[in-house]
Amino acid sequence: MLQLPATLTANVSPAPLSLSAVAAADKVYDGLTAATSAGTLGGVCAGDSVGAVFSGRFASADAGAGLSVDWTALLSGADAANYALLNAAGSTSGRILPATLTYAATRVTAVAGSPLLLGGTVEGFVAGQTLATATTGSLLWTTPATLASPAGRYAIEGSGLSARNYVFVQAPGNADALKLTLAFLPTSPASITTRVIGSAVAAVTQPRVFSTPPFG
Repeated sequence: MLQLPATLTANVSPAPLSLSAVAAADKVYDGLTAATSAGTLGGVCAGDSVGAVFSGRFASADAGAGLSVDWTALLSGADAANYALLNAAGSTSGRILPATLTYAATRVTAVAGSPLLLGGTVEGFVAGQTLATATTGSLLWTTPATLASPAGRYAIEGSGLSARNYVFVQAPGNADALKLTLAFLPTSPASITTRVIGSAVAAVTQPRVFSTPPFG
């Protein structure tokens, strides 16, 4: 008669899982190489709680398309210990979009026909960068208004710069940042004297009305 041992033991190997369609999400330039990746995890048994946590890194922090991205993944979830990930690392490609720099003109009010002093700032730098470290060229501020332009509102626009990792736009307020006003014409002394004399004469020549006391 065959006798079985009182206790049986067995090894249960983790079930294999694989990742597919791993891709890196586009991001806007931030001066860093960190990448966000995601993929499809296949082979999880129904009802089990298992997921994948990704980390990724672009080969370069500069803006561009088709950039190489290296990624790694770890299993997570309540049932992760019952599985083994076959392809826990790999590479894909992604895109870093240029960040935006804004030409922001300083608002100016001036008399029409007078010389203009234009200026402003460039806003939107990331990762501690500045005009000096992230751009090339010379910053210019221009307006379509001339010395012959009438009073009114005019645009002030920035230009002259280029950058490896940025695109440039005009601030909305630039469209009417310049206000030209009419020249102030002071009243001449002669006209002031004329008005004063005329007022005095008018006061002197005003008819005087006397009331007649009643007779008793």
